[in-house]
Amino acid sequence: MPKKIKIKSKKRVRAFGEVFTPMALCREMIREGLKDDDGSKTILEPSFGNGNIILTILHERLECSKVSNLPHEALQTIYGIELQQDNVEETHNRILNYVKRWCQKYVLFADPEKGLLDGRDLDTVFEERGLELMTVTRFIFGADLNTYLNQVKAMLEFNLVQGDALTMDINTQWAGR
Repeated sequence: MPKKIKIKSKKRVRAFGEVFTPMALCREMIREGLKDDDGSKTILEPSFGNGNIILTILHERLECSKVSNLPHEALQTIYGIELQQDNVEETHNRILNYVKRWCQKYVLFADPEKGLLDGRDLDTVFEERGLELMTVTRFIFGADLNTYLNQVKAMLEFNLVQGDALTMDINTQWAGR
């Protein structure tokens, strides 16, 4: 089955050679290339486009691997450079949306001062969140979802940046510090 190539415009293809790797091809490449990944391999994507390969790596590390990771742990060793700023922003947004949906499904956030259950029984906490006990496999203490997403966003702004991978001219708020 042919894989559909996505482009934003013919002008961008001519000017920058910009085409996006289809998700199906990303899945094939990542599953084959990272089949022994334990989450500790450092990955550099020198032209991450709209983030399909990075999202696939994140998904594989969180959903398919035998390693139990949280999103920030899975992202710690993923780096990327992209020439087009709009692609960087799109990738950041796509990853944050993925992390948010993933956390809503698998993570129970807890206030360390109130404890995990805030004095309530486990069934009540899970019912309020619309969760099933079997799906929640991770707990995060000391942060709520929005705080956690802000921390992930800060990591993305450092790890996935706008720049030119050929000249290593990187445009980031962290550059020069």
